[in-house]
Amino acid sequence: MMKRTILLAGLLVSATLANAGNHTLKWAKAINEVFGDGLKLTAVALEYDAPIDSTSLTLKTYTVRGGEVARVYTNDRAEKSAVSKRGRYVLIALKSPIALPSKRASAAKLIGAAAVVQKTKIKVLGGGKVKALRDTIYTLSTQNIAVDDFKQQTYKDRSTGLGLRYNIFIPRKFEPGVKYPLVLFLHDASGVGKELKNPLVQGNGATVWASPEWQEKHPCVVVAPQFDRLTADDTYHYGDEIRACQSLVDFLKKQYPLDVDRLYVTGQGMGAMSAYVMLLRRPDLFASALLVSGHWDARKLGPLAKKNLWLVSGKKDTKTIAGVDKMLDEWDEHDAMVSEKDWPLEATAAERAAEVHELMLTGSNIKHTRLVGGDGKDAWRVAYSIPGMGEWLFDQRLSKNIDELRAHLLNVTGKEVLLDAHRGDWHGTSENSLNAVFKSVERGRQMVSVDVRKTKDGQLVCFSDRTLERLTNGKGLVGNKTLAELKALKMKDDRGQVTKWVMPMLKEVLNYAKGRILVDIDAPDALLSDIRDVVAEAGAQSVAILPGAVKDEGNWMHKAVVDLDAPRAILRVRKALKSWPVMVELRFSKNNNSLLKHAISLVRGHARVCFNTTEKGLAGNHVDVEKDGDAELVWGDLIRQGGTIIKTNRPERLVEYLSK
Repeated sequence: MMKRTILLAGLLVSATLANAGNHTLKWAKAINEVFGDGLKLTAVALEYDAPIDSTSLTLKTYTVRGGEVARVYTNDRAEKSAVSKRGRYVLIALKSPIALPSKRASAAKLIGAAAVVQKTKIKVLGGGKVKALRDTIYTLSTQNIAVDDFKQQTYKDRSTGLGLRYNIFIPRKFEPGVKYPLVLFLHDASGVGKELKNPLVQGNGATVWASPEWQEKHPCVVVAPQFDRLTADDTYHYGDEIRACQSLVDFLKKQYPLDVDRLYVTGQGMGAMSAYVMLLRRPDLFASALLVSGHWDARKLGPLAKKNLWLVSGKKDTKTIAGVDKMLDEWDEHDAMVSEKDWPLEATAAERAAEVHELMLTGSNIKHTRLVGGDGKDAWRVAYSIPGMGEWLFDQRLSKNIDELRAHLLNVTGKEVLLDAHRGDWHGTSENSLNAVFKSVERGRQMVSVDVRKTKDGQLVCFSDRTLERLTNGKGLVGNKTLAELKALKMKDDRGQVTKWVMPMLKEVLNYAKGRILVDIDAPDALLSDIRDVVAEAGAQSVAILPGAVKDEGNWMHKAVVDLDAPRAILRVRKALKSWPVMVELRFSKNNNSLLKHAISLVRGHARVCFNTTEKGLAGNHVDVEKDGDAELVWGDLIRQGGTIIKTNRPERLVEYLSK
């Protein structure tokens, strides 16, 4: 038989020509993915001239040079799939990714060059076969998952005169009325001056957010600039590229429907250092940051003490570790909540998820993970693949400073709807726990409500029930226990599982909330005087909303609760307004309450109108929604009637609704 080399639609084949009547292979494509240490081959797609009988495929049908075949299946397109589908394409998935030679992994070429041999014949549906091809099939076309979905553009910044080259990923479809997060990834110094796509293939700090898996859960815009010179260095000098990056983000906010409260910055090495500068220059721009193997001048970082930051360092990267230690000391001096933890460099996904969960339970706004046994580049390789860390980043929202929050609350004619997280963000943790309050702050809630009870020895604790059984591992009445006895108990989460959290004192919640979040205090009138004393002792008048009016002068805020089903309800509303509350919670058991419209008209212009949707009968049949589509009937109806504060057990759903 005759042999020759042929090129067919991107397929280079050196093989014995098939006999007439047999089906043939048309082309082959390498499928690459980006990992923490670069671009790697993960699969090969082959197209034949007819649909292939999947039953004739085995792990021994093909070999791939340098790799072990893990799965062979058919598909109706040349893409990886979780399930086999009828089609003319055969997908060969590899057990372990194959690192590409540096030249072929370059941003300019991005060529997979996989070498495949079809060792056995395969059957074609409807009859016929494809004979074994004893010689090697070389792929010349590629699919680079996530990388190929970025567009390359240039932004001309007028303030600096710089032309900033950047890669941008846009979700395939913008839903009407939906605002989308943005992630800005900043590369390290080793990428300076390289090809425009280099930030997409040197590691997965950009592509992880554009992957099909992430976009399915969290559709977002991803931006990855390519810098032509150093943007920041170890002497704490930085260039105009940082200003240009900030201008680029401002430009993109005008071009796309971005959620300005959910802009995130992340970077490694030089990129992390540049991110610190951006956060200092524009603290109102980014909600939070994930910073890998980078540090900055600790003496200048005090203003970031209230920011939500997650730092990842290799413990062998002694220079970064020393710099970060100084940063953490500085933040401690500015009352930041800081947590540090050593993690092994290598771990399973389940172990990583547990480590993330443990660190998140600390409630700290600044977290530092030290990877034992790893250096700076090891941290780059590992950080962006840690399960749960990305979810933490996307949970964060830009927190308004307390003066802004207070101004919004006191603007009684304002139309902005404020969210009151009832007992904190307690899903996955304990109601009224410090962790629930921590999570409310992390997620940018404006207000959190806490229930207050008095212990046997006269201390005020945050707890909702009269008895201990439902929410702790204890028994009996809260009022029959001393503070020490209550502190010995552990709180239960929303699944009834005992946690490490203990019942917080009101002053502990207030001390944390100062400068971070408004606190709506729910308590019986009999505790008002005690609550006033605790608030004064904590110096928390700027954040605390008392459950009733106090007579002494001062910077106090209070609320009123009026039951519209009670006798002489309108008179109660008028009386409540005489003490100048900042908010009035109107309660009614049925939607058709005849006094509701009148009561709203009285309150509006004097205080904010609050509705409580945590359970049926507090705002008629308006109850927190559990599924999409109900929000308009519940929260939308109350807002149209004049509600400007919503107290809810489902803050995440209310935020989603309000964003639309």
